[in-house]
Amino acid sequence: APAPEEALTGGRFRARWADGTASDVAPGRRVRVYWPEERRWYIGEVREVDGESGESTVLYTDGDERQHFLDEEAFQVEAEAPAEAAPAAQPSPQQAEAEAEAAEAEATEVAEAAAE
Repeated sequence: APAPEEALTGGRFRARWADGTASDVAPGRRVRVYWPEERRWYIGEVREVDGESGESTVLYTDGDERQHFLDEEAFQVEAEAPAEAAPAAQPSPQQAEAEAEAAEAEATEVAEAAAE
């Protein structure tokens, strides 16, 4: 059996999980599968899905790989993390210099116009 979820998280980090449906199963998606015999959840990643049979290959975090018909089992998918705002792009030194010169020229024009 794969390593239990508790061993992987050490209690420090908990991913957010949502009940899964067949439409959630896709390669690369992290899943948490309930093993009723052991009464535990185990974390893995869907490696491939057979489009005809619906059978999924799950690679568990301890390297154990198993085939599942996830639509017939209790499983959850890792919730999508909210998209974080992209950091503002930093101007290149040349852009920063050009913007500073333009701002200085504009300030000079405004000062000259006010003096008239």
